[in-house]
This record gives sequence, structure tokens and C-alpha cells, in this order.
Amino acid sequence: RRSALAGTFQCITFGHALYEKALNPYVGMTANAVPLLVDAGFFELPLAERLAVVDKRLAVVLGEACRYVQPKDLQPFPVLGMPGWDPANAVATYYDNTRYFRPGRGSHGKGSEEMARRVR
Repeated sequence: RRSALAGTFQCITFGHALYEKALNPYVGMTANAVPLLVDAGFFELPLAERLAVVDKRLAVVLGEACRYVQPKDLQPFPVLGMPGWDPANAVATYYDNTRYFRPGRGSHGKGSEEMARRVR
């Protein structure tokens, strides 16, 4: 489903930790992620407008003092699995490493959907 991912998924990095990790990528490298659901039209917006939407949504999500209190409240995201980060991930067996590619912490997935409805 790599081609579908390109048109329906985008990672926008903020903060310095992931940039520092990317200087020396390693298997197991993850980002602490805040997943946000967006309408399909989001991906048709110019970059500046997409960033404004994300900024507004993050302000609401991160403004909820009880939502993201500690790092484990964030979703782990296996960065090296994103198409383009590692040429080796073009082969499906790359994702067989279950120590790196495993289900995320489901606690905020449902909450992200709820948040998406409230912020739209």
C-alpha cells in the first residue's frame, strides 16, 4: 500500500530530537508522534496552509493538559519505515522485523479521531 500512503499520509516534524536522530539513522529509530486525522482535501492544500492547519490542531491537542503528559503518551512512529528514508524498505520483507515494526499504543488512536471531529 505504499502508493496509497503517498497521497494519504504526511509526517511533519517539529522539535529537535528527530532531527538529531536523523544525523545518524539506526534500525529502531522512532519518532514520538501526535497522529492527526485530516480530511482528504488537506493533501491538496499548499504547504503553508497544511502547516497552519497542523499548527492549529496541535495547539488544541497539546493544550489539553491531561492528554500528553509524558513521552509514553505519544505514539511511537518507526521512521525508517517511511518510503524514502531507507532504500532497503522498498522490499516488503524489510517490515518483517517485529522488534521495530509493531503495533503502536492504541490509547490515542481513538482519541485522535475524536479530536479530529472537534477541531474541524
